[in-house]
Amino acid sequence: MNTDSQIIIKVVERDGTELGSFPASKHESILDTAEKHNIDIWYSCRSGACFSCACTVKKWFENIDIGKFGYPLVDVDEEDCLTCIAGINDDAWDGTAKEILLKKF
Repeated sequence: MNTDSQIIIKVVERDGTELGSFPASKHESILDTAEKHNIDIWYSCRSGACFSCACTVKKWFENIDIGKFGYPLVDVDEEDCLTCIAGINDDAWDGTAKEILLKKF
């Protein structure tokens, strides 16, 4: 079974306005995948050092690996992630449909 399409990431603005959603990827950061689907998440360094791409994970945080594609070089509060280096936990691909909700800072 192809479980890649089972995990959807939805991105909303600070005011709750939905920007869009897209299928998560096993092989690239949340930011890279969002860009491919024309979802605008701000960024600067792309290396986990500037906090520009930070989002709060409002739903299914336990499925986010905050350091999957790099080590966070700034402090990140619990349930927040730097989308340039964050990805989906390998264990999340269990066939269970999930919609991860990210709220931009």
